[in-house]
Amino acid sequence: MSEAKGFSWWALAERAAGRLTVSSDVARSDARVEQVLATSVVFSAVGAFAAGFRRAWPSSATARVWDLATRDLARRSSIDRIRLGGLVTATGALTALALQRLEPMWASRFDAIVPAAAVVAGALACLLARPIARALADRRP
Repeated sequence: MSEAKGFSWWALAERAAGRLTVSSDVARSDARVEQVLATSVVFSAVGAFAAGFRRAWPSSATARVWDLATRDLARRSSIDRIRLGGLVTATGALTALALQRLEPMWASRFDAIVPAAAVVAGALACLLARPIARALADRRP
């Protein structure tokens, strides 16, 4: 098929689709979707959860640990932060691999590909933290 003929089929398909669709008032449609979402049970449940979370967070032990960890992390060099990110990634991926092995039966050998790739990526981040940090510093204005 020639290139011109291929584009003519495309143009025909566009015209056909254009005749099948109805133009709509986008603002009115958006307002209707917002109204449906705002009055839905799921939206109100999520809102109630978020409100409870906001009330409980300031006095929670998790918030105190989070604040300590992020304050400590902010004081560290970018090299240390990259190494820590790589370590966390590799640890999480190794945990996933270990838990997969505990399953009664693997669906396939391909189940291990993503966690194994994450282990490699985490290890590389740990090993290459200095050049990665230097490249990131060079990118920033």
